[in-house]
Amino acid sequence: MNKSQTNEYLAAKVNTANSAQLHLMLIEGALRFLDQADKALVREEEVAANAALVRVMEIVEELLVGVRHSDDDINVKLAQLYQFVFTQVSLAYVNADRVVIDDARTILQYQRETWRQACELVGAEKPSKPAPAPKPAAVPTPHLNSAPIESGVSFEA
Repeated sequence: MNKSQTNEYLAAKVNTANSAQLHLMLIEGALRFLDQADKALVREEEVAANAALVRVMEIVEELLVGVRHSDDDINVKLAQLYQFVFTQVSLAYVNADRVVIDDARTILQYQRETWRQACELVGAEKPSKPAPAPKPAAVPTPHLNSAPIESGVSFEA
């Protein structure tokens, strides 16, 4: 598959994915870039590592923005997890530290597994009966006492 076909496939996949699948795709992308950064640090290619780490930070930032801002315990904890991952990746960027990359990777791997299970549950849920067709909206009656308007186009002056 050439690059344009790959891009078309990815665009189609993104356009047809539900929100859980999109979330999973972001996490998988972050893990892929973390692996690239880790390998670049092993090769002592700091520029390549930093470029990959910036991509991870951008993805984690999007994940963090996607967390619903409410006082629900799960939302608060999820936001804290993503903030921790962002901090660890930032430290890896500044210090070229592979240990903190492993910390971020561990959290994202757990998140990936959680979102895979969520995607399976969403895919397994089938509606028991089709949703009823929407009722047509009622046409408001004119507020003035006037004769009904005939439909059609008239070219008379």
